[in-house]
Amino acid sequence: MLNTSQSRSTNEIPNYVVIEGEYIIVKNRYKGNTYNLYIGRDSKPSQLQKKTIQMIKTSLYQSK
Repeated sequence: MLNTSQSRSTNEIPNYVVIEGEYIIVKNRYKGNTYNLYIGRDSKPSQLQKKTIQMIKTSLYQSK
């Protein structure tokens, strides 16, 4: 089973895919740069997806 989702804001577009409920793959584009994260699933997909996107946002804002 393959689930996809997309969220848009002014400066970033995180895309993530959950494969078989086991892994989440995140691709985040921010101001022309692309960041990829491959994270093993250890909790409910919706909670992990929210944590992952928040981690990306936090690390990107800290690097400004």
